[in-house]
Amino acid sequence: MPGLGDIRGHVRRGLKLKPSTPSGRDKHRVGGGGSDLFVEVGSIDEREGNVNKPAVAKNKVEKDNPIDNWKYQNTELYNSFNSSVTLFVGDNKVPFVAHTRMLRKNSPFFHAACKREWLRKDRSVQLPEDDPDAVNTMLYWVYHNRLGVPERMFHRDTPVGVDATMESAPGLLAKVYVLAEKYQMVALMNDTIEALIFWHREHLKNGKIPAKVIQYVFETIPDPEKFAFPQFINYLVDLQYEAADFMKAKEDLPFEFLFQYCAQWTVLKSQSRVAAQARNPNPPQVPSQHRATNHPQVPSHPKGAPIHILVSNNLGPQGKELKRYLMIPENDNE
Repeated sequence: MPGLGDIRGHVRRGLKLKPSTPSGRDKHRVGGGGSDLFVEVGSIDEREGNVNKPAVAKNKVEKDNPIDNWKYQNTELYNSFNSSVTLFVGDNKVPFVAHTRMLRKNSPFFHAACKREWLRKDRSVQLPEDDPDAVNTMLYWVYHNRLGVPERMFHRDTPVGVDATMESAPGLLAKVYVLAEKYQMVALMNDTIEALIFWHREHLKNGKIPAKVIQYVFETIPDPEKFAFPQFINYLVDLQYEAADFMKAKEDLPFEFLFQYCAQWTVLKSQSRVAAQARNPNPPQVPSQHRATNHPQVPSHPKGAPIHILVSNNLGPQGKELKRYLMIPENDNE
């Protein structure tokens, strides 16, 4: 499992907590914000400026002057208000209006989807499989270069347990990460991991990754072992989950995920037994009258047929250890 230092090697930006304040640019964005506080991830450009300033002629811009270049970029955005598209998101087709220039700048997918030959006549893009909350957060990031999430989700007094829903801070971040991976927005993926690290630090005593978030991540992201977000989820589970948490969340956790931790537990138990034998090669024998003689019966099917749990014989010593733990006879074959 990767450590926190390994995960942080994939990310670039820091975190700041700052109230969301209206500005000239905010008037033209759609969704999110209001009077909530936002956890804002990423570098904050202090030169907000005013997009309503008079246009600067392109031939008068000094190429070596970064401030004038920045002003011209804002003027270009101001003059492109008519170059917008409507994103219809989810089953209910929730509309979001955004500038094609901003979408194409931040996503290779939208760079192609917003070309004239691909756009519909009504200048709309259909995103039926996406989550409106995740798209709303993505658009805030596109316009502000930082991740905006309602403060109530990140407040350290808001507990999150293994039975929490996707309507939690880890749930929203997971949906945003999946969306960013889908639309090839690497910087947004990095900021999402930073935000999850920040949430973890704020909830060391009362926060655990919900089982539904684990299920969503490992069932939605192809090849999750290749991505940093699922690896960090594994890291948090190693830190946070206890045996009771696995039992409580077993209905929501993916089978492969549970099997992975069962195999790890088997290996660790086998290693601890070998270490104990090395420390004390001649342990005292337990008196026969104290030995357990009544073993639990193998569970049966309602119709009376015994239930056979198949464990591959190719697992080696760990497989035998797992069989002993599950009380499976050694002569059971795959």
